Amino acid sequence: MNNKQIIIYGAGALGRLCFELFQNFKYEVSFFIDQFLSEQEILGRPVYRIEDAPSKNLPVYICVSYENHKIKKQLQKAGFSQVNYLKDFEVHKLSQKEAEILNKKTLENLKKVIINTKIKEIILVIDTKQEGGAEEYFKEFTNKLENKEGILIIKNFPLWLSNLELLNFDYLFRGRKINSGVLYDLKILEEIVSLFGIKKVIINRIHTYPFTKILSFLTQLKKFKNLFITYNLHDFLCICPTIFLVNFEGFFCNIPGNRDYCQKCLNMNKWIEIKKWLQLNKNFNKKLIEAEGKLINDINLWRKKFGDFFKEIDKVVCFSESSKEILLRVYPFLSKKIKVKPHEVTWVRAVNFKKKGSDFNIGVLGDITFVKGSEVILSMVEYLKKKKLNNIKIHIFGRLINNKTIEKNKFLVLHGPYKKEALPELMEKNEIDIIFIPSICPETFCYTVEEAIKMELPVAVFDIGAPSERVKKYKKGIILDYNRRYEPEYILTQIYNKMN
Repeated sequence: MNNKQIIIYGAGALGRLCFELFQNFKYEVSFFIDQFLSEQEILGRPVYRIEDAPSKNLPVYICVSYENHKIKKQLQKAGFSQVNYLKDFEVHKLSQKEAEILNKKTLENLKKVIINTKIKEIILVIDTKQEGGAEEYFKEFTNKLENKEGILIIKNFPLWLSNLELLNFDYLFRGRKINSGVLYDLKILEEIVSLFGIKKVIINRIHTYPFTKILSFLTQLKKFKNLFITYNLHDFLCICPTIFLVNFEGFFCNIPGNRDYCQKCLNMNKWIEIKKWLQLNKNFNKKLIEAEGKLINDINLWRKKFGDFFKEIDKVVCFSESSKEILLRVYPFLSKKIKVKPHEVTWVRAVNFKKKGSDFNIGVLGDITFVKGSEVILSMVEYLKKKKLNNIKIHIFGRLINNKTIEKNKFLVLHGPYKKEALPELMEKNEIDIIFIPSICPETFCYTVEEAIKMELPVAVFDIGAPSERVKKYKKGIILDYNRRYEPEYILTQIYNKMN
């Protein structure tokens, strides 16, 4: 394909995934359009609101999982002449025969590269095209490998653009990416396992794969190829499609014993990204959508599918005792297969600064979505404004992602994305007094908590999940009542009083 200039509408998680997808097929993203994002740039591309877009002549692809028809009308009304949905992307027109030809050429090239590295073993990693703590873990994991091992990472785009599953792969050796490309159809994994003599498979994340296929396929591979399969528990997908265990009422469900409640929650829950993706693609690939829908909409079937899968695999890695305890509530037979191995944070140092200003500065690290506590932060900002507490500032190091327009004000400082190694300098420069982790879901580890502890800053968290487990043992830790998460006066009073 020739390079083709396009625009992406939506700079959220799906938009960032599509950016990489388009690049794989030689489409050049000129810029993003986003009505809510506060940053002016993402992934090296400028971000504009509809009214500020510098060009309206390029094709626009709507890469959000909500109100697609409404957005299309809005863009057309603003003068954009070529507005497309994701299902209009040309790759879905690829035939089975064309895919097989491309797969063959790609694997032949990969085989030559692997032979040249002269490695003794290749580890196959199943992952997804999304950022976050799981991505950090994998970097940490690959850096510790011996030189005799190569890593072949297979990542899936959560788009299901055709009857062929679209896969991206990277081949790593000595921590460096030395080959990458695109493959089609999950069946290619069987050929990869045979071709490269793979014995170990690590499932890092699978929440963007067609579950009806990936779980059955990996189970069959295990039986016929005698693989050692490890499952990394980065989220709670195996318990519920919500992934974060936030129920339809918007809070941590704590896994009720009543399955009827779980089913009701599944039917009403608006936080299930997988359902949004299915809805987005409901007009094509109907067989896949129907199969996925049956699984995702039945909590008993969901847990049976994962339970059967867990009975076959060899090991489950949890990154905290908290996540292990939650997992065993649903799958008690896993107790002998679980290994608890906390992540390591080595990229930050203790901060050291002499306070000069009079402001009390609360730092919040990472991208803050709803489940990460965006509503908690916004309620605190509104309280500060209402009470005119001008000496308190909330600093977001990362992005505040919310479907509300966030107006600039003196109580909220948005610093945008940062390099993790630069955190200590950022804390010192902005005289951060305490780190607040506002997550309303039970994190399986939480890198930002560990970063705060390693920087020797006070840190406040709610009393759920892995953050609470570690902060309770930290002398500068503050544990907050989760049930009072939307009481900004309580949160600020607890933090301020314990710091002064």
